[in-house]
Amino acid sequence: MRARVLLSGGMDSAACLAWAVFSFGHDVDAVFFSYGQKHRDRELSSAKLLSRHFGVTLWDVPLGRIAGSSLTDLEGDLAGSAVVVPDRNSIMLKQAAAMFPPPEVVVMGCCRDDWRVFADCRPEFFDQMRAELRTVKIETPLIELDKQEVIWFAQRHGGSEILGLSWSCYAGNESACGHCSACAARLRGFWSVGIVDPCDYQSDPLRVPCVRCLTPVGVRCHHPNHGWTDPCRERSQSMFDECGEWSPSYDPHADELICASCGEEHRARSTPTPCGVCDECNAGIRCRELG
Repeated sequence: MRARVLLSGGMDSAACLAWAVFSFGHDVDAVFFSYGQKHRDRELSSAKLLSRHFGVTLWDVPLGRIAGSSLTDLEGDLAGSAVVVPDRNSIMLKQAAAMFPPPEVVVMGCCRDDWRVFADCRPEFFDQMRAELRTVKIETPLIELDKQEVIWFAQRHGGSEILGLSWSCYAGNESACGHCSACAARLRGFWSVGIVDPCDYQSDPLRVPCVRCLTPVGVRCHHPNHGWTDPCRERSQSMFDECGEWSPSYDPHADELICASCGEEHRARSTPTPCGVCDECNAGIRCRELG
């Protein structure tokens, strides 16, 4: 029975590829779709590593740019509903089913954590697609699992090393940003099972909760040693103490800062105002804005 895995290079698709090889032997191939996503090169690199690891053929199929998402547009938040790509999963499932050689099974990696934001990751969507694509069987082995369970699932079927080959970040940089919704979900999954994520992050402190305010992994707070937001960095720099130095271990929203040079407490140059990133954050109040 020929199985075809939709392989984005992420954790979920990596786990599905491991499951497919375990379930169907070597009669498995994989397909990577380019749809104009800004993280395409990093995804494809991981997809190639994973396909080589399991010894399966990888098809690289361009779909053209699918507009209407921050993943394919130049601007926009890389979290929440902004990252939804209209009709992406239905387009990819139909294309995978129609490709030669025709598969008998198409495997897609969507987990329970995706349901809240992505309508095309919910069980009812796949029921609809099964009714429409009657010539193939659609398998979604992760559909009832959260990210923590996906990691356990991957370990059972392919070992921990496959997770190190995967890539989740939406930003498209050489290192993962650590705070887009994909990074945040990945970090929470690894933290919950007590495993250090092998992925390379721009800000290592985001791998663990902030020790000052217990902001969860993958979420930036205003503490400079925990991936603080750039708008707040600029605001805090405008509040340097009198001798031009400051210690990043203190809250950027405080009225007074402890000087890193002389150890004296200096008044801020101006009265603190809301940080400009969120409406809730005033002087002395920490916020957990994703930024």
